[in-house]
Amino acid sequence: MYAIVNIAGQQTKVEANRFVYAQR
Repeated sequence: MYAIVNIAGQQTKVEANRFVYAQR
């Protein structure tokens, strides 16, 4: 269960980083 949440959290973090990078 925790592993699934952790992976989901990392995926969200990656998406957020891509969004921030695209805004530059």
